[in-house]
Amino acid sequence: MNIYQRIVLILAAVALIVAFITAPLVVYMTKGIVKYDPNTHESKWYIVATDYRIASMRTIVILGVTVLLFFALKGIKK
Repeated sequence: MNIYQRIVLILAAVALIVAFITAPLVVYMTKGIVKYDPNTHESKWYIVATDYRIASMRTIVILGVTVLLFFALKGIKK
């Protein structure tokens, strides 16, 4: 493993963390999914969670790009 591959792996780890932190929040209610607005707080029972569809799509894209770059940079000498 050369230095460029290590840099790609470190950048991919940072990108995954950023992708999870910036994933949009949704509110799961009994009648469906409503986007979360932090300005309006109601006294109803609801669950604020990350939208897993968007977070998983970002994860798949980041992992795919990381693998492609990792093997593309394999032939470069130190």
